Amino acid sequence: MNLAQVVETTLKSFRHNVPEYLASGIVDMSTGMLLDADTVDSHPREILDVLAAATADLFQGRMVTQVEELWRERRGLTERDRYFEEVLIFSRNLVHLSSAAGATRRSLLEWSAGAPSTSGCCWPRLIT
Repeated sequence: MNLAQVVETTLKSFRHNVPEYLASGIVDMSTGMLLDADTVDSHPREILDVLAAATADLFQGRMVTQVEELWRERRGLTERDRYFEEVLIFSRNLVHLSSAAGATRRSLLEWSAGAPSTSGCCWPRLIT
């Protein structure tokens, strides 16, 4: 499978498996660019692109990387792996989950769903 097929298959899996699914996307962490997105409503690409960059910043923004570096120093770790792997956000009426993916953690998988959903009922079904 090429990258485009993997992205398309992943987004279809989110739509099929996440209860009260609203949207999902895949972000390239090296650029913060949205590789692709799927939503049940139409949203301007500009909004999706800004959300992708903001999500990438949650994982590798200046303060986050500083925290990761401090933990590495305190623990005597030498590897440069990402410390934070998932971010779960509850907004007023939605649940948003972002997860670093792949062996190198260079991509972010994201989904949003209605507030009654919880990550506990959704995430395990997606990674099996």
